[in-house]
Amino acid sequence: MSGYTPGPWQFNLNIISAENEVLAAGGWPICVTDGSTEEEAEANALLIAAAPELLEALEAVLVAWQPWIRARDEAQDSTERKARDVIRKARRQ
Repeated sequence: MSGYTPGPWQFNLNIISAENEVLAAGGWPICVTDGSTEEEAEANALLIAAAPELLEALEAVLVAWQPWIRARDEAQDSTERKARDVIRKARRQ
């Protein structure tokens, strides 16, 4: 994978600074999140921490999905297009 720090990433509440952090393997910081409430800031960090696994899962779904799509309809095309667009966005392609 190129373009970002490989996962898994994890959520961490820094007990010294009370900041919601996202850490890579080895404890390297990815980011610190904020929000309008503490709950929102934590939810933002949890979502970001899941990003590498979400990307991997979406790519796997698209691969697995292909053999079963024979008679495609507009909704399926739109869903696949959205999935591929977000993968390209994440991979900067």
